[in-house]
Amino acid sequence: MSFFKNKAIKYLSIIILSLLTSLVIGLPSFDRDYSMPDTSGSVDLKTVSGTVNDASFDPSAGIFDAADYGDAYILYENFGQSGKGVYLKLDSPAEKDIEVKIYWTAAGDDGLTEQLSESRTIKKGHDAAFIRIPSYTLGILRVDISDDCVINSLLLTSSRPSVRYSLSNADMAAFAIRFALILGVLILAMISFKEDADKGAFSLRTVFTGNDNRPGHRYELDRVRTLAAIMVIMMHSICDIFIPHVEKGQPGYGIFRFVLAASLGCNALYVMLSGCLILRPSEESIRDFYVRRAGRVVIPTLCYYFLYMFLGYPREMFGNGIAEGLKNCGRELLSGRSAYMPHMWLVYTIIGLYILAPFLRILLKHITESQLAGLLIAGFMINMLVMYLPLLGLSFGIETSIASWTGLFLLGYYMNTEHAAKYYNAFMVLGVIGFIASFAMIYHDPDILYYTCNQASNMWLVGCGVFAFFNRFKNVFGKKNVVIGTLSKYNFSIMLVHILLLMKVVLPIGWRMEYEYGHLTLFIVLIIVVCLVLSYVCALIYDNTAVKAAMFVYDKITGNGRKKD
Repeated sequence: MSFFKNKAIKYLSIIILSLLTSLVIGLPSFDRDYSMPDTSGSVDLKTVSGTVNDASFDPSAGIFDAADYGDAYILYENFGQSGKGVYLKLDSPAEKDIEVKIYWTAAGDDGLTEQLSESRTIKKGHDAAFIRIPSYTLGILRVDISDDCVINSLLLTSSRPSVRYSLSNADMAAFAIRFALILGVLILAMISFKEDADKGAFSLRTVFTGNDNRPGHRYELDRVRTLAAIMVIMMHSICDIFIPHVEKGQPGYGIFRFVLAASLGCNALYVMLSGCLILRPSEESIRDFYVRRAGRVVIPTLCYYFLYMFLGYPREMFGNGIAEGLKNCGRELLSGRSAYMPHMWLVYTIIGLYILAPFLRILLKHITESQLAGLLIAGFMINMLVMYLPLLGLSFGIETSIASWTGLFLLGYYMNTEHAAKYYNAFMVLGVIGFIASFAMIYHDPDILYYTCNQASNMWLVGCGVFAFFNRFKNVFGKKNVVIGTLSKYNFSIMLVHILLLMKVVLPIGWRMEYEYGHLTLFIVLIIVVCLVLSYVCALIYDNTAVKAAMFVYDKITGNGRKKD
């Protein structure tokens, strides 16, 4: 392609793109100086009667003394005023960072929540902060101030302050590091794409949809992958919005429990998909197997982990310095239970199954399909006893990995055998039974969600039903579809990144819209669709830059160990 041949254009483009990306990423952390030249129409909160908690406040002198414990704030109830934001200006530059947080509710509502709040930090050496809030009439307004200060102005204003950005030495150093990293990533990605182009393996179509024209590609599995991605976004969206706020007996309870039950099989599908694809007979050596799968799973996971830590939660991870932040990253990465990537455990489960896979392949070579079916039935029965006897106040002492994720891993392989094909109609019926059982359980008792998801017996049945359905009607679902192929190519990355977008972008906006406009059902549907689209866009960009660069380095280090698909 001409882009790869014109060196001046490509390097200039990469440098400009690196500068712009570094600027956009770093802009929220730059120091900002606010000034409010026009205060007409503003409400002076220093003159409004409010309740002070864990602090003392002298409005006339502006002296705010926060206690050494608890939450220091000023609370204004039955407020009845409106504005576009709260402007706080100190009498002199802050001697240390001061956190300012605003909570609010609309008139007639009570109960403050984190979803209806915004915060800003007045950094050391600066003297003002501006926090945007909705412009409707407020019922409650609460101003949290983390430390002692002297307040010059505290305004609820309809005007926007003027903003002047400034760069400290630390900001400049961070900007330079970001620029160097992004530039290095883009150069490596470009070199990798050029090598692909030289081999005839690069085109814009393959960037979006992958090489799905290769012989033996199973398009019906693309449907299963896409369904799993939609289900996992549905589950997390509903769990975070619906479950805490719609109780049994309230409108919409049954509908949302139904949708939640329909999404619970996502993790089982991911594990079964892995088994279906990984356990197929192959002549590759164990070394080649591990090297290849590390490139397909471990490297992308590490890339997305660092996206979460460095871009999504830098303050939480590196608030006490780079050294302590790297230790925190290492600890969370080893544990697989990151507070910021709560779905990381599933990736670790799949990696564990990949470690077993070469040896499970040997097992599958020496047993018949009917024997495998018997083994899985035994695992399913043990799973039922271990999972559900505790609901009756009993326990079952026999446990085996076949009754857990390993069984689901093998089940994914079995569902594509000739033996399983004889019973696809029965498996579809069992899938419906598993779904109805899950719905009935979580509808009756919302607290038993644990018994209806992940490797629970119901999910074995649902997984069988889904695979049987798409395999049974292969003549319909075994055909190429551009949209499905595109989502399937980035399925794993969509699963990895969706939590970051859900928590940082989609849910905060969805909460505000639902609170201000109502229509909970509509907004949950929009949240699911928007999260899926944003996750795809993010995966498309990140996979073809950071992940592409990391894979290029990995391939060079491992040589020919990882074969191209």
